Amino acid sequence: TKTLPASASTGDTVRINDLAGNFAVNNCTVARNGHLIQGIADDLVANTAQASFALVYSNVTYGWKLLEII
Repeated sequence: TKTLPASASTGDTVRINDLAGNFAVNNCTVARNGHLIQGIADDLVANTAQASFALVYSNVTYGWKLLEII
């Protein structure tokens, strides 16, 4: 589990990369820590091997948004 910052500011960016290719077996949960992710009050679960993505904090209304998926 990776926990997003509780005191996020607009423009803060977090990148996550499954370097070893294990997310399909050992899912990565991104804990929202009180903020929304994609406007939804749920944690994000990455379950695809070799997944790589970035989240950017927008504001209290939308929370963390997917910035890029590689």
